[in-house]
Amino acid sequence: MDTLLRFGLCSVCMFVLVIGAGGQESAKQRPFLTQPPFEEITTSDPEALLRSNQRDFDRGASALAQSYQPGGRHDNANTDFYRILHSAIKVYEGTGNQECRQIAVAMLQAATAEFYDMPERQLRDLMDEEGAFNPSNIAMKSHCYDLALLYHITKNRQAARQAAIILDRYNQVIRQWPLRERYEGDQRYAHDDARYKARWDATCLYGEWKPGFVERGQTLAYAYDLIYDSGVMQQMGVLDSAQAGIRYHIEFAETYPANYGNLDHYDLRGYCRYGILLPEPEYVHHVVKHLGEIIQACFYADGFWHEGSPAYHKDLINGLSVQLPGLLNGYSDPPGFVSKISDTRFDDLSLTDMYYPQFKRMWSALGSLTLPDRSPAAIHDASHDQSAWWMPGVINRSAPKLLGCMGHVIMGKGEDGNQQQAHLHFSGMHGHEHYDTLNILVWSQGQEMMSETRYRPLPDDVSTREWHSMTAAHNTVVIDETNQIGRLSSHRRKLTEDDALPFPDPQHRNFGHGDSLTDGQLRFFAAQWAPVQISEAQGEEAYHGLADLYRRTLAMVEIDEEHVYLVDVFRVRGGSQHDWMLHGCLALPYAVQTDLPLHDVAGTQHKYIERLRSASLDGVQTLSMVYEDGKQSRHWLMMPEGTDLYVGQAPAMRRTGYNPFVFARHQATSSLFVAVHEFFAEGSGPQIASVEPLQILAADAMDAGVRVTLTDGRSDLFISHFEPDNSAQLTAVAGATPMVMRGRAAHVRSAADGTVQRVFGVGLAELQIGDVQIADQLPAHEGIITTTERKLTGDEADALHTTVELPTDGSLSGAPVILRYGDDLVQSFPIERVEALPDGGSRIVLQYDAGVTIEKGGELVKLHYFPGWGMPGQCHFTIVNTVLGQRDADGQMSLQQHPKTDWPPPIEDEITYWLPK
Repeated sequence: MDTLLRFGLCSVCMFVLVIGAGGQESAKQRPFLTQPPFEEITTSDPEALLRSNQRDFDRGASALAQSYQPGGRHDNANTDFYRILHSAIKVYEGTGNQECRQIAVAMLQAATAEFYDMPERQLRDLMDEEGAFNPSNIAMKSHCYDLALLYHITKNRQAARQAAIILDRYNQVIRQWPLRERYEGDQRYAHDDARYKARWDATCLYGEWKPGFVERGQTLAYAYDLIYDSGVMQQMGVLDSAQAGIRYHIEFAETYPANYGNLDHYDLRGYCRYGILLPEPEYVHHVVKHLGEIIQACFYADGFWHEGSPAYHKDLINGLSVQLPGLLNGYSDPPGFVSKISDTRFDDLSLTDMYYPQFKRMWSALGSLTLPDRSPAAIHDASHDQSAWWMPGVINRSAPKLLGCMGHVIMGKGEDGNQQQAHLHFSGMHGHEHYDTLNILVWSQGQEMMSETRYRPLPDDVSTREWHSMTAAHNTVVIDETNQIGRLSSHRRKLTEDDALPFPDPQHRNFGHGDSLTDGQLRFFAAQWAPVQISEAQGEEAYHGLADLYRRTLAMVEIDEEHVYLVDVFRVRGGSQHDWMLHGCLALPYAVQTDLPLHDVAGTQHKYIERLRSASLDGVQTLSMVYEDGKQSRHWLMMPEGTDLYVGQAPAMRRTGYNPFVFARHQATSSLFVAVHEFFAEGSGPQIASVEPLQILAADAMDAGVRVTLTDGRSDLFISHFEPDNSAQLTAVAGATPMVMRGRAAHVRSAADGTVQRVFGVGLAELQIGDVQIADQLPAHEGIITTTERKLTGDEADALHTTVELPTDGSLSGAPVILRYGDDLVQSFPIERVEALPDGGSRIVLQYDAGVTIEKGGELVKLHYFPGWGMPGQCHFTIVNTVLGQRDADGQMSLQQHPKTDWPPPIEDEITYWLPK
């Protein structure tokens, strides 16, 4: 049972509410609804509102009153009526404009005419014990509010009396209301039906889904406040009853399991308003307590909402960090009050100050996933066609981004129209998920060239929500024509005492929202040097029980200011059939072009891909996706022997109708898919002349290498090792220089005459090519985290301590430190700096709180953000080293450890929407 009920909350009936700056007390006379923080019947700029509504006001009071339709606020036909009414009230409240008062009075008289002179018994009979089964029970809330507004403007006590009768009647019947199935079902449930209340789709007293229930009753609280100073409730003896009926909304909401869901801000707003209007300060303390708990239980340390959907993340953090502070910043408890919930009191409360680091991370995380056209990267259940109003005016630059807890990295570079981004997604399935681990998204040439899907189907489209979430609908690999597993699979963590939160578990924590073992793992993210950025992640847990290898390596290589190409290596082992999926920008029509001799194939694949054509893929083959404006993506395919290419059509998802979908099918237990993707506009044309696979001797069958020859004669080599400690010798291929390399990945660029111009290595131990020899390199710094620091608990910094001696010369600043907690979870954090500890070892200062503590003598890693697990064992860290060799003007090759581009400040740092104005 929640804290409010546990402490036996008592009424605090007062005529004043204390809300002041700097802890100063100031008496506020009722109605509170006309004063900050409320905006229902007030506005900060009444003159502007008057100007924007003048045409409506010019229709006159009589005409506007006659536009009212029976049914009140619940009838959509009255939408404009109430918009104009509230505008008139706000202008009158702000300016004393008598014309607007006349309009408001006439419109309110029209809206309340049915109830104004209604005998008390008849009025009471409009509300009964049938709850949502009687629509009148729902509608009378709004009619009560209209009567109270009429009293407020005219001081007509008859209107106040009728509103008081309705408030009293609600308190008499609301406790007997049955709960009704969603969507007007006939099934009835009792108030104390705990099994029904535990359902995710359970309703509340008004017959609607339980999220937002408290807020749905707030019109009664508004009415209570507006008629309070009339004295009518006191004279009628119904004051306590009216207040009890309003409080029952809170009391009843507290009988449901604590959800900590993506719609919690709706009810929390209701708590704030009830707490101020009654007033009841414990409701405010509940909000602050719940806010801290949802941040800890349900947000990753990197600031992202655990479900990984930008849409739900955006809505929720707007509620938590903007709307709640807007209601409570500056709030002070009544004199002498001390909360039983928090054992403290609030004076000049500032939620923004209290949770500033967390709020900032939340908005920065959202900003990281905003594309140059101001649309969010639509991962999981999210829509792409929403403009990012939270971002600064122009998104004029791209840069690398790391969301190392949620599971998403972005390789990015360029400014204005030349921005390039390659996203590699590896998050887990924790709600509203798509089955899309190791999916990639690409932005180039001013648009998404390889896009995500979307949340729900467009109206009247042929698509389905099932298709939008399927693995086959994403740019990843499908095993045995099955989706990746979701949060409700059997692959879930059995929560123990070590996983306990410092408060009761959210309702669904042990049912997919905190126990799912589906997270991917970042292996390295080498993206600090703009010309070459390489990332690698694995996601075997997405195909748990089916795949023992599921890994993708993605490199973004600069050709010139306007163009990049991607090297894409996907390794799979497990199952018997692997489909490498490919599609373009699903918001635009495009055609697939290839020289392969495609033949028709009967049937449908992946349930939705039809009108299939197929051809065998032998050697290096290309296909292009061509858009109506001439832009193209060209894909060089180097697939395993025996692979077949399929081209078909499926619902486009982001627009009505169909788009082409491509997949390369390899029927085997293991597959190594290698591709090179380039993107160009009609005017510039392709920049790649040829692509060839490299022959790799004395290496693992999963090692991959390609030679990319550019149209200007330059050529690149790219090597990706399966086992970094192996040494691989490359033979010359089509004139390529022999090369020996040991490490995770390497890129080599040669001039047209074959001279090696630069070498970039990730986790490199040694490399030899031509006259270039790089030896005795440390591939990575590795060790154990022995203790941590957290600013949140009073430490000077957010930091990790290790006995390993690390460089303190600034070379590691900006690099990710990858933390492995036991066998189940890997999280990554950007390094601010490294310092030497006085007694030896190093202090890794992070850019933000990792939310990790080392407990039980170093044998338990405890997370204090989602998923909140306590994992037996030590906390292992890895910092993968990078090295750059470049030939200078004298022909000498110089080496630089951890090369960095001088990146401008992150554009998401410019997000100020959430800060108090």
